[in-house]
Amino acid sequence: MRRFLLAAAMFATTTCVQAADMPDFLRGGYAPVPAVRNWDGWYVGGQASYSVANINLGQTEQSLIDFILRNTIIQGPVDTLTVLGRHHEQSFGYGAFVGRNWQWEDVVLGVEANYIHINGLTASESNFIARRFDNPPGSTLPAGHTDEFNVAVSGTARLQIKDAMTFRGRAGWVCGDFLPYMFGGLAVGRIAAMRSASVTVVETDINNTVSPATTTLVSVLSGSASDGRSNTYAPGWTAGLGTEMAIFGNLFARVEWEYIRFVNVKGMQSEMNSAHLGVGYKF
Repeated sequence: MRRFLLAAAMFATTTCVQAADMPDFLRGGYAPVPAVRNWDGWYVGGQASYSVANINLGQTEQSLIDFILRNTIIQGPVDTLTVLGRHHEQSFGYGAFVGRNWQWEDVVLGVEANYIHINGLTASESNFIARRFDNPPGSTLPAGHTDEFNVAVSGTARLQIKDAMTFRGRAGWVCGDFLPYMFGGLAVGRIAAMRSASVTVVETDINNTVSPATTTLVSVLSGSASDGRSNTYAPGWTAGLGTEMAIFGNLFARVEWEYIRFVNVKGMQSEMNSAHLGVGYKF
């Protein structure tokens, strides 16, 4: 999809260049060249979208596990465990945009606010991992003893991107009836996020100075923690490319590709690529 949008923008630009370089007799002899289309002014529109999100839940549980194991010697080794993974999710959506263009001959600069409501862009996972750690840093057992820790960690996480709003600066170049442009700016996402973690640690003293070795239970630690929010607003940034095409009068169509990267929410990383197809009206 991104390749298609890039190709559309390149086609519009190439069409403009070819038209500008065309000999006079191919443009109708000595007929006057049409005036540059006016894109100056306010505009509004609606759009449909198709979004693909990469969501990484790998660091989601770390702060919860650190809280459960705080002030213990096993906290550091358990920090190296990754319970959850990465997800690739897709969804359709719809939205609207409003903006203002300023035009100087072929150059168009502008600002725009763009909103997309996303249906069902959700990643969720539950997983379990168990590991054994012997003699972690800080262990104080006598020589010839093994300080054995058997650790079991389970985690659950869920992240949903509900809406995305961007505030962009735009720069475009008039190419006949086309306006290819690029943009960049700030983004805000409305996100629902929840997570939970449970940890069980069994510490055993293995005495290797006798034969056969003896095993003594030292301690058992078990705990859980969870948190979440149904609505949190995550800032981020956006960039992309697009092309607008005049249809008739002040009505125009647009196609664009947009990339959005949000800050981490509850340790969850998310980024989104979207294709937008819209129709607008310039006042």
